[in-house]
Amino acid sequence: MAKIPDKVEHIKEEFTLDLKKAFGDELVSIVLYGSAARGQYIKGKSDINFMIVLTGKGMEKLDTIIDTIKNWRKKKVAMPLFFTKFYVLHSLDSFPLEFLNIKAHYQLIYGEDILKDITINKNDLRLQLERELKGKLLKLRQYYLETRGKKRRLLQLISDSVSTFTSIFRGLLFYRGIGIPSNDNEVITRTCDEFSQIETEFFKNLLAVKRGELKPSTEQARGMVETYIHQIADLVDMIDKINN
Repeated sequence: MAKIPDKVEHIKEEFTLDLKKAFGDELVSIVLYGSAARGQYIKGKSDINFMIVLTGKGMEKLDTIIDTIKNWRKKKVAMPLFFTKFYVLHSLDSFPLEFLNIKAHYQLIYGEDILKDITINKNDLRLQLERELKGKLLKLRQYYLETRGKKRRLLQLISDSVSTFTSIFRGLLFYRGIGIPSNDNEVITRTCDEFSQIETEFFKNLLAVKRGELKPSTEQARGMVETYIHQIADLVDMIDKINN
């Protein structure tokens, strides 16, 4: 199990107390997922992600925590995902990639572990992977033009999108029957090994930009985004050729 940073551990405890106070017996479970659950939390950069499962009656009381959630947002807690157990169990065919990414590396903070026994159907996943890749490729091209070649906007485009593609890469690994690492760099390495037309070091550099570890010039950033678009287009072509 990945080690939770001290700050996240503290917030986790306070967050649980707030939710138990608000929902009582209507609170089914709290799950920590994302970078903190994977042991990749970066103070000041990473959000803290929670999935909250309530009963149907609990869902009718969401208005009671509006101010509470506003306070947690100030502490880098992302807007939590609120589900009922019924919704989760009956939405796996619609959102296989999202639930796969949560299930791959999560920590049960409170209550019932409803993720433990869920099953991701690979045919459902393949359809979503193709749809997500093609849709995100269209947005990459659109947002590239909207940057107007300005460095700040180019770097923001990279930072805003690279985590999304890393999540898609996890889905590709699962589809191919490959274990999903907790470390994003290793996810990239294994995906690029499996789909050899995309470049490991390039995608690791995109992550380094997001983390502030790499600071390209305007021309370098523009070249990175252009390469980014070509690499994803190549990946889309490869996915089209995958047989069910």
